[in-house]
Amino acid sequence: ISHAIKYYVRIGYNISEKSDIIDAAKELSGTYLSNIQPNRTKKEVNQLDNDSEKINNEKKVNINTIPGISNLFY
Repeated sequence: ISHAIKYYVRIGYNISEKSDIIDAAKELSGTYLSNIQPNRTKKEVNQLDNDSEKINNEKKVNINTIPGISNLFY
């Protein structure tokens, strides 16, 4: 279910109500959702959005490969 919700958000939809979660998961076969109640306030959601933007804006660390690992020696 979490994969369907992430995909739903990635393609441009916003999840702000329980009906949005149901719409995101309705195409999954054999999945039934009931008694969905959000456990966050709008202030907490805004704080989470701000935190994720900060993480995305931080400089990424370059990862180097091990020297000689790409050379093929048979």
